[in-house]
Amino acid sequence: MRHAVFLVPGFFGFARLGGIRYFRHVRQQLEAAFALVGHEVEVFAVHTLPTASIRRRARLLVDAMVEAKVERFERVHVIGHSTGGLDARLLVTPGVALGRDVDHFEDAVHSVVTISAPHHGTPIAAFFTQVAGKHLLWALTLVLIVSLGGVGGRSLAWAGRLLGWLTQLDDLLGLDDTVADYFAEKLLADFTPERREEVRSFLEEVERDRGSLLQLTPEAMDIFNAAVADHPRVRYWSYLTAAPRPGPRVVRAHLFRPKFYASYPVFSAMHALARGGSELYPLPELPEALAPAAVRAFGGIPDGRDNDGVVPVLSQPWGEVAGLVRADHLDVCGHFAGGASGRKHTDWLSSGADFGWDDFVALYRDVAGRLLGTPLPAPPSSRVIALPWKTT
Repeated sequence: MRHAVFLVPGFFGFARLGGIRYFRHVRQQLEAAFALVGHEVEVFAVHTLPTASIRRRARLLVDAMVEAKVERFERVHVIGHSTGGLDARLLVTPGVALGRDVDHFEDAVHSVVTISAPHHGTPIAAFFTQVAGKHLLWALTLVLIVSLGGVGGRSLAWAGRLLGWLTQLDDLLGLDDTVADYFAEKLLADFTPERREEVRSFLEEVERDRGSLLQLTPEAMDIFNAAVADHPRVRYWSYLTAAPRPGPRVVRAHLFRPKFYASYPVFSAMHALARGGSELYPLPELPEALAPAAVRAFGGIPDGRDNDGVVPVLSQPWGEVAGLVRADHLDVCGHFAGGASGRKHTDWLSSGADFGWDDFVALYRDVAGRLLGTPLPAPPSSRVIALPWKTT
């Protein structure tokens, strides 16, 4: 059987930017998993807009499917990380209006997998619409690109300075265009001219369209969920992610890892911004049936304080919950510290989740198994707690 899998990036979304792949090693893991049972698969990384509206992003998903000629495949699957999960849901909504006839996609898509998706919104989205939040978004994007881009020491040194500045939100309020340009010049010093221009264009797009920031608030997602209906013939799975709550216990556990402390204060600040929810639009409680798995994955039953640095864990369930993962927001995309067989990995921000290579493989073996309808062998993982499921 021939399958197509579309990988849809989330917040900060890009398929490839400045030499960085958003979904690192995900394509290879899915291809290897499908090969185990003799199924063919083509994996497509969708080029999207970083902070544009969900509707604009879903149109780009449509374009990617048209370009891929999905009629060639017997089954089509969409895996959406973060906001990408909302793009996928909108795409297959019966009667959706995206500016072109997409009825055939409703029939073509067999399953939608969402990972770390803000189905019920995230408080950090509202913060990013404020003055300090806009500066923080700009700075985090630059640091993300530099830290994951494998560039030289000058850029990393300036990233460290900017990371230190990010912990002082009052300073961010005073950030002006001149200072921002200065930091950008220093941070991108080790990039080639072509990559530097690519990053600057990306930052300009973030500045030009921040539609999703308004749409990802709990209040706006209340409207989204009322209007975006599940397709009766599509199967929906969700994976929930949460990192340990910042505190002395996490700090003590990493005393002998100096690099951990370079970005941990920034993750702690983001974790604080992502806590809680709206009093009028509260997050749903975790289903009681998931309690044992939550204790194994997170060490307890999550509440409004628990998140992955961007999205509250209680915002992430949709459809059938497939697994609970102790990880931060980009660990599950392949951006975690450490690797296997000499692979060098760079974490986006130190979170204390300590997500690793075996956890990554276990996660995508479970994803692939559900898409194929058959369990697949996977390395043991205490951070990826897959839930029982029926073959289809």
